Amino acid sequence: MQFSYTNNISELKKLASDIETFAESHQLKPKVIFALNLCLDEVLTNIISYGLKESTEDPKILLELVIDRNHVVATVSDPGVPFNPLQVIEDLPDTSSPIEDRTIGGLGVYFLEQYMDKVEYNRKGNLNVLTLTKNI
Repeated sequence: MQFSYTNNISELKKLASDIETFAESHQLKPKVIFALNLCLDEVLTNIISYGLKESTEDPKILLELVIDRNHVVATVSDPGVPFNPLQVIEDLPDTSSPIEDRTIGGLGVYFLEQYMDKVEYNRKGNLNVLTLTKNI
């Protein structure tokens, strides 16, 4: 299934609905649905908040969800500024420290690392292409 989103934070409601539709049609388990919702919400929030912030046009964020054998593969493409989350995975937040001592932010990449089984990034032309794979 393919979905398209505009550069607006209100699109996160549509994203959740689209994931639910996909999950129901493929009878995915709740823990898989949770992981997809959490990670894709974080990815789109960051794209809208930071990656497309400077854009003067109304760029589209594309999401493709497919079942590949026993995996869900989510591919997100956006024309935002180049950003490879794999380069910041080494700088993951210290989740063992008290919450009041932690810096704000950085959990999106942490969630990708914790909830996805594979994360790949490519820059194709003017597009960021992030591929998330979750075992089902």
